[in-house]
Amino acid sequence: MSAISSAAQVPIAVANTVVSSKNQKKQLEMSQEQLDLQKAQWRLQKETQKFDLQNQLTGINTDIRETTEQIGEYDRWLGNYNDMYAQQVQSKQAQTDSLMASGKETYDNFLNAIGYSDAMAGATGRVGAGTSAAHTTGMFDRKLVDYVGADRTLDASGGLFGSQLTAANMEMQQLKTDLNLQKIQVGTYRRIADESLLGFRQAQNDIQQFIDRNFA
Repeated sequence: MSAISSAAQVPIAVANTVVSSKNQKKQLEMSQEQLDLQKAQWRLQKETQKFDLQNQLTGINTDIRETTEQIGEYDRWLGNYNDMYAQQVQSKQAQTDSLMASGKETYDNFLNAIGYSDAMAGATGRVGAGTSAAHTTGMFDRKLVDYVGADRTLDASGGLFGSQLTAANMEMQQLKTDLNLQKIQVGTYRRIADESLLGFRQAQNDIQQFIDRNFA
């Protein structure tokens, strides 16, 4: 190779070196830009994840507060249950006592009317069958049977009063059953709420620990 040919190749080599250097620099710049973009996306993902977790915490904190308040209401209801039970049973018993008093008054009126009719018949001597006194006594006696039953006893076994007293007794029993069921239901709701509260607090603790470890 001549000296002239070698000399001509020097600028070409220099030019290739310059081009290669520029290409490398451009590739480095592109790589850096891509790395910066990846870092930005990673930071955005972490911020989004942290935001989502914090939103979850906010929701869980609301659930904890509302569940705690609900448990307080259940506890107050259960704490007042005995007084409420006594008041409602006493109120229903007062209605039954009023029915008994009214029934006793009507019952006594029938007995008095029958006794008065018999007494009047004895005083006048008109006691035979078919007399007006006998008719009146029979009428009052039939009314008495209609009111308390054939045994002519003031109880729940027959007659209009018997059906009324039976209904009152059934209402009392149903009231007691309903109150007991309410107590069982509220107790069940209280246990479920307590279990939910434990779950919410565990979730709250887990999320907070995750945030502390990964987003400190």
